[in-house]
Amino acid sequence: MAKFVAYLPVGFPNFDVSLQAFKVLIDAGANVLEVGVPYSDPVMDGKTIQNATKVSIQNGFRFDDVYSLLNQIHEYATWKLNVGQISEPVQIFVMGYYNMFLKQGLENFAKSAGFNGATGVIIPDLIPDEAETWLEIAKSNNLQTVFLTSPNSTDSRLDLIVSKSSGFIYASSLLGTTGERDDSGQFKNAADIVGRVQAAKMRKIITTPVYLGLGVSTPEQARAISTFADGVIVGSRLVTALEKGLSELFGVAKSFAEAVH
Repeated sequence: MAKFVAYLPVGFPNFDVSLQAFKVLIDAGANVLEVGVPYSDPVMDGKTIQNATKVSIQNGFRFDDVYSLLNQIHEYATWKLNVGQISEPVQIFVMGYYNMFLKQGLENFAKSAGFNGATGVIIPDLIPDEAETWLEIAKSNNLQTVFLTSPNSTDSRLDLIVSKSSGFIYASSLLGTTGERDDSGQFKNAADIVGRVQAAKMRKIITTPVYLGLGVSTPEQARAISTFADGVIVGSRLVTALEKGLSELFGVAKSFAEAVH
C-alpha cells in the first residue's frame, strides 16, 4: 500500500489551529507528516505555502513552536496507535531550510527534534555532497535525512542521493516550486522519474521508499501516482483546504488518503 504524505507549515494560521490541523491529518489517514518550518526567504515553496508561512511569522511563530508541535502530535499519534485507531506508527519529518537549523545549532536542533518525536528531517537546500556534518549529527540522534531528486538528475547524481537518503527519497515531479496544478499532463514523465530512482536503488542495493511530490492537487492524480510510487506527497492543496477550516481539511485529506491507499 502506498503512503499518504501530508505537509502543513507550523503556526498557520496560528499555533493552536495548526496543532489541531496536524491531528486532523492523522485522523484522516495520513501515514507521514511533513512539519514545515516557516522561513522568510523560501526557495522551493510556491505562492500558497509562501503566503501561509508569512501569516505564521506575522502571528508570532517562534522556532520553539516546532518542538512543542512535534511533541503533541507525536503523543497524539502514539495514543491513536495504542488504542487501535491506526494500524502503524505515523512518521513525522521536519521540513525546513538549512540556515534555520544552523541558527539553532545543528546538535541542539537534532537533539530537540528527536526528543520531541521527529522521525527525520527534510532539508531542500542541502545537497548530499555537503551534508556530512549534518548526517553525522542526525545519525547520532536517530534522525533520518531525506534528500530530493530532480527530473533532470543524472544517473550518477541519483546514485549519490539514494545512497545518502534515509526514511524516504523525495522524487520531485517537476522543476520549479511547490503549488497546485490543474494540468495532469505535468505527471506524464513522473513514472519515468520514479523508475530512474528505483533503478538507482537497485544499483546501490537499497530499499528506501520513493515518494513523489510537487504539484499533486487532486485525489485522481494521487491515485495514479500511487500505482508506481511508494508514496504521494501533498502540500499546497491541504493549505488551501485549511484556509476554509478544519472540517474542510479533514474532507480533503481523507479523499487523498483513500485515493492513495
